[in-house]
Amino acid sequence: MTELRLVAAMLAADGGHPLLGQRCYWPLYEEAERLGCPLAVHASGSHLGGAGVERFPRFIQAHTVSHPFGIMRQLTSIVFEGVPERFPNLRLAFLEAGVTWVPFWMDRMDEEYEKRGAAEAPALSRKPSEVIRGGTVYFSLEAGETLLGPTLAVVGEDQVVYASDYPHWDCEYPASIAQLQRRPDVTEAQKAKLLADNACRLYGLA
Repeated sequence: MTELRLVAAMLAADGGHPLLGQRCYWPLYEEAERLGCPLAVHASGSHLGGAGVERFPRFIQAHTVSHPFGIMRQLTSIVFEGVPERFPNLRLAFLEAGVTWVPFWMDRMDEEYEKRGAAEAPALSRKPSEVIRGGTVYFSLEAGETLLGPTLAVVGEDQVVYASDYPHWDCEYPASIAQLQRRPDVTEAQKAKLLADNACRLYGLA
């Protein structure tokens, strides 16, 4: 950040390391917050230990579940352990798993918090959905997600960013930009946020 002028750091969602809400990472979060460095939790990683994907007989099955399941685990850990509340200025991004699953997961986390939050999530002073919508948690979208329009209303149109996925073998850039621009369920003002404004705010480029 200070010498090479990098704008962010990445954390792997999968692997043999502890879940990202654990206290062993708090010095990292404290320093990232001090530097204004956003942390991007990237689905999958160089090691898929603990993801359960090794049970699938074909790559197509493992690839289908590895990205969203890894992100769901880390978001659950980070929110219930109170990381966004303890580090209120730390920007977190959950990438390469789409965004339309997030409203479902917010509802599920809220339900668990309502039933067991006082005893098992004492670090939280708000419902998980309120923490997620608090302005410092971002998600990347897939241009073809059917429920993108309604999802923006639930998650917040200021907290979702376009991701090209370039240069991965399955990226659809630049066609994905045109696909997003053609969507009738996303307003022109929202498209400007998704394609530029939100990323600039996330990475401190604005």
